[in-house]
Amino acid sequence: MKVKTFTDSTSWHYKSTIQVSHQTLNDQTLKEIALLAQRQAINSEERAYFLIELVKGIRIYAKYSHFHKERFSDSFYRLIYEEAIARTTSFICLNIDSYNPSKEEDKFMNWFNFLLDKEVLRCHHEFDSYHNYQFICIDNLSTYSSEQSKIRQVNLIYQCIQRDITDKYKQAYIIDNPQGTFQKIALAHLDGISWSDIGEEINSSAYNTYAFYRRHCIKFKQLLRKELENMQMQ
Repeated sequence: MKVKTFTDSTSWHYKSTIQVSHQTLNDQTLKEIALLAQRQAINSEERAYFLIELVKGIRIYAKYSHFHKERFSDSFYRLIYEEAIARTTSFICLNIDSYNPSKEEDKFMNWFNFLLDKEVLRCHHEFDSYHNYQFICIDNLSTYSSEQSKIRQVNLIYQCIQRDITDKYKQAYIIDNPQGTFQKIALAHLDGISWSDIGEEINSSAYNTYAFYRRHCIKFKQLLRKELENMQMQ
């Protein structure tokens, strides 16, 4: 890709899209697109275009470093890593002017991965107190004397959420996403469906789905405990 000034937006848009979509990308291409974005006026259509191309190129190139993977379970790492990539990409778009390669040979993805490393740790710290939290843990299932007792308790929780006698579980949903109700998410989770698959089903990221779920686990803890007690007395 040749670096050129933005003189013919229609022509450049077409040519650059073909390059980013089909050519074998390399780090130099990403670097040049980043520098082109910097040259455009802030909030301009031209800058927005180059940032879109940059994000597209990053995703196609996908030379991400997997920092700290050995510290977490595969499922938890996927959860925070997906969010960390999304946050890093957003940061770069908002702060593209802070990209300043000190040497001609410096790679763009070195900068991306440096930021990604910090974001992975930040996401981990946010979830550190909660990533082992399960909705079924409200009554500390480790105290049950048998596996059958645990299974029975899980089934009762499932029935409570599914029945939803107060309609609160189905009325609580992710902001601007009415299909992402707490009821749907909790039942899917209790069925053993992964956070990634749940997020895909409700058009949300795994991270946002999990964050919404654990907040409402805490919110509904007392309500569910009361409903469970009533069911067990019947």
